[in-house]
Amino acid sequence: TEITLRDVRPPLGASDLQHLSGDIAVKGELDLSQIQSLLPRTRVERAQGQLRYDVKLAGQRDGQRPSFHAHLESRSLVLVGQRSDVGQTTDAELARLTAPWSVRGIDVNLDAGLEGGVADVRGKLFDQQGELVTWNASWRDLPEQRAFAIPTSAFLRAPFQAELKVPARALEQLPATLRPNDIEGDLALSVKAEGSLN
Repeated sequence: TEITLRDVRPPLGASDLQHLSGDIAVKGELDLSQIQSLLPRTRVERAQGQLRYDVKLAGQRDGQRPSFHAHLESRSLVLVGQRSDVGQTTDAELARLTAPWSVRGIDVNLDAGLEGGVADVRGKLFDQQGELVTWNASWRDLPEQRAFAIPTSAFLRAPFQAELKVPARALEQLPATLRPNDIEGDLALSVKAEGSLN
């Protein structure tokens, strides 16, 4: 992990972020297999793969309000949920229903930002064949005077735009985690939304 501080004056608490004049950058890569001891808190039994992250906080300068940008991406992600404790059973249906969930062969790429009263989130899920789903969303006219402490109510009232797309693909070519049983055909989807969330 690489941490960069530029023109940051300690101490730095949550309230100080509103008046941040320097820059803070955190960049690194996390091997998920090295944090197994933390997984039970998230109801995940096993995790593998690499998680890369890049987070930047830019302070006030030249009349500009603080800004935030973050990038997160995974590689070779494997997640296995905790198994329900049902003891030993010979009931095949019960065993199927209580089998732990798992994610394999699917990775995520996510970007988020907050600058000039505009927040945006965009990302995608993808596998070796290409994109599975992409999305982007933005909120405008957010209060700039509280850049790092915007209340939920402000997001609910703010003008909102979002788009979600599922590129065309044959169902049988989807990863096993997403592939429906006993259904054949192609899937494609495009959804747009505009307005507010309240």
